[in-house]
Amino acid sequence: AAFLTRGVLMVAAGVDPLSFPRLLVGPPIRFAAAFEAFAPEKVAPGALYLVSENAPSNVILGAGAGVFQASYVTLTPGTLLTGEALSPEGVADAWDAIANRHGEIVPKTGAEQAMTIGKLLQGG
Repeated sequence: AAFLTRGVLMVAAGVDPLSFPRLLVGPPIRFAAAFEAFAPEKVAPGALYLVSENAPSNVILGAGAGVFQASYVTLTPGTLLTGEALSPEGVADAWDAIANRHGEIVPKTGAEQAMTIGKLLQGG
């Protein structure tokens, strides 16, 4: 499940009751224990914190089984493709450069992505 509020996204480790049994190997007692470990009340404190007055913004919070994790989205510097290279094949050919993490940033806003694109368009 995902919760979006005040610009904050929370990704919660949800359990689909129909697919959950396929995730487990072992006797039925193990199923019950694992199902209990991933109960909603072990995720809800994170969701409630994220909608509180003192919550941070622009945060991705992973949660499951009482474990809470901050997750980060990074943005690589990128590669400008033009002409015939501006194609699916061009993206495939340039993939190593596109995905190169040297110089990556953790953008604080969507505008930061636009600014990196503008920098490439201006030759830098």
